[in-house]
Amino acid sequence: STLVTRQDAVAELLEMPELHQALVTAISRCPSDADTVVARLAAPPPRAGTQVSQAALSARLSDLLKVKSAVRCAPVVAKAFAVVFPMVSDHRQQGHQQSDPTVGTSGGAEHDDAPRSALLRALASVFCDPHGTLRKLSERIDEQVEDDALHAKQSFQSQVQCIYAMKQGADGLLDLARQLFSETTEQIHEAAQRYRAETGLRTLKL
Repeated sequence: STLVTRQDAVAELLEMPELHQALVTAISRCPSDADTVVARLAAPPPRAGTQVSQAALSARLSDLLKVKSAVRCAPVVAKAFAVVFPMVSDHRQQGHQQSDPTVGTSGGAEHDDAPRSALLRALASVFCDPHGTLRKLSERIDEQVEDDALHAKQSFQSQVQCIYAMKQGADGLLDLARQLFSETTEQIHEAAQRYRAETGLRTLKL
């Protein structure tokens, strides 16, 4: 059952504190709701001609940035597995090629070539990306999304990221909207500085 599978994974991690700590550090960089995000993105898109709200568009773009962050975590998680299980490192480097089994060491403790837990084996197989699926997904995202655009936890930062996440030229109307947004924001800052100088107030509230 699912519960027993998870218990087996926890039991194995408790036996290998170095792997446990490495995975905790690596996964902490990933969005906590990545599975929910993938499920939302996999849902059928709205029918052609259907009006989509601004909130829905922002949420979808935010989900895309979360996927980008999660995909970038994959090599870090794969490296954490490879430190303890050399077979994971072999598959990561050689793809489909089968390597000779070896015994790896980490911190003086010997381990099997692959995790005993079915759940950990599945995770290691996904994150080592032997078929290049995650790499191809990352490349497709990078074709349209700016390199430095990542999911932000703060609400205001997340909104700004959504505005500037897509690359210039991806959509003409989006480029025009961003230009107007930048000009309006600049005018607001200039007006605020002028009012501070005229009134002597350091803090302005609208």
